Amino acid sequence: MNNLYLHINKEHLDKTKEEANKRSKESDETSKDYLWDDLNFKVEDMELDKGSLCVSGETDLGYISLDFDLDLDVAIDVINFYMKKLEKLKLVLESTT
Repeated sequence: MNNLYLHINKEHLDKTKEEANKRSKESDETSKDYLWDDLNFKVEDMELDKGSLCVSGETDLGYISLDFDLDLDVAIDVINFYMKKLEKLKLVLESTT
């Protein structure tokens, strides 16, 4: 299941949409879209539920929550990454005892 929840801050939208449209037109002169390519995303929550990863947080533009199925290959990559981190921690702990 893939879901996106977006709660837009209208005040910020109104203040920045002209500039966002200008940025969009830089790549396509006929574009009527808006491009916010400089938003900072402050992750407030991240959880795994039945194989779906949910990430949510705030940007200047508003609140975003993204829920998507975690691909098996990505899950394996995450597990391998943290196994390496745990191995390093194990070595440090063993060397201090």
